[in-house]
Amino acid sequence: MRVIGLESRKIIGQIVYLHLEEHPYKDRFSASISGITKVEDRPSDKFYLLKLDEPASRALAHEYVLFHPEVLERKRRLFRKSPKPRSSPGKVSLEDFVLDRDPAYVMLHGRLYGFPKTKPLNQMVLAGYELFILARCTIV
Repeated sequence: MRVIGLESRKIIGQIVYLHLEEHPYKDRFSASISGITKVEDRPSDKFYLLKLDEPASRALAHEYVLFHPEVLERKRRLFRKSPKPRSSPGKVSLEDFVLDRDPAYVMLHGRLYGFPKTKPLNQMVLAGYELFILARCTIV
């Protein structure tokens, strides 16, 4: 597993709490961040390797999954109505959400990807065709 940058090293070992959106497993569960990698077909995107807790890993049939962040959701302000959903512009990273958490950000939406179980985690380099979507999820 390649770790990218000094800021990224601080995030390894952190615990995050997830909730699956489009999956029969509806309970909130924890996962520890085990590493950061990139996929060959998408060199500008970071993928985070998560080790799931026991009930979630049984439900998803994977002990390790990749998380790709997509949208940071902000807290809604009182007395302010807007037709647009409040989200962050530009690149989204799990480091910003976990380490430098701004209280205005409530959740991080993204996707969980599975990969072949035969891949060794210590030297994992994935191609885009090896990934498959397990579920959309939210980190709270």
